[in-house]
Amino acid sequence: MNIFKKIKIIIKLNSIVNKFKKEVKVEEERKGVKSGIHTSEFWLLVVSTLMIIAGTLQGVIPPDTGAIIVASLTGIYNVLRTIAKKS
Repeated sequence: MNIFKKIKIIIKLNSIVNKFKKEVKVEEERKGVKSGIHTSEFWLLVVSTLMIIAGTLQGVIPPDTGAIIVASLTGIYNVLRTIAKKS
């Protein structure tokens, strides 16, 4: 297979991938589901995590407890995002 045939195949694959990406984006917009970084839940998780880290560094919250809280919040966020995207 010469280089020109390989380039044609790559260009064709690229156009197929781009078409698929556009279809996925249109489907997400139709469902009305925002991407994670654009949700209030995401920013609530970020702020809460930063506050817990700050409390742990200052010695107000024990490190083990801080790790458990951050892991729990992250898990809850992931479950909620899954539910939001599924429905």
